[in-house]
Amino acid sequence: MGKEKKNPIPVVEYLKIKKDGLFDYQELKNILRNWLLKFNYDFLEKKHDEKIMPTGKELVSEWGIMRKVSDYVKFNIEIEIRIRGMTTVMVEGKGKMNKGWLEILFNANIEKNYMKKFSEEKGTFSHFTKEIYEKYIIKAQLKNYEDKLLYEVTELHNEMKESLNAEQKIL
Repeated sequence: MGKEKKNPIPVVEYLKIKKDGLFDYQELKNILRNWLLKFNYDFLEKKHDEKIMPTGKELVSEWGIMRKVSDYVKFNIEIEIRIRGMTTVMVEGKGKMNKGWLEILFNANIEKNYMKKFSEEKGTFSHFTKEIYEKYIIKAQLKNYEDKLLYEVTELHNEMKESLNAEQKIL
């Protein structure tokens, strides 16, 4: 079975950024907000847990991000941010920053027939019509959507990674 038969179609699976050291959590959130506005995504912070531990703050934040691309296709992105041992430090030329272990996980997919215009029940005429529509009418368009979603997620990943790789020195 090809991935064109899957719903949702996986586009990005387990793309990660890891960092143990200095980072600016607020800057990462700003990068995410600006990216959401640039590409016109809706989002929901599905989970936000913070715990103060002896080694520093632990944080888990999960974001559900989506955009309706057409009446048939929707982009879905899941971003999970995990931080352990986060403390605040003063950094030369930057001021206050965070130090700790950080992991950002990206997953993205294309959801077809999200408005349920066609039946998902095999053997029905509506399901047969849906398969013809996907296999012959919008097949190339679905591939273009995959490329577009991959590009957008990769851009966000690269912006966040670039922010994390900037050189900093603790005062």
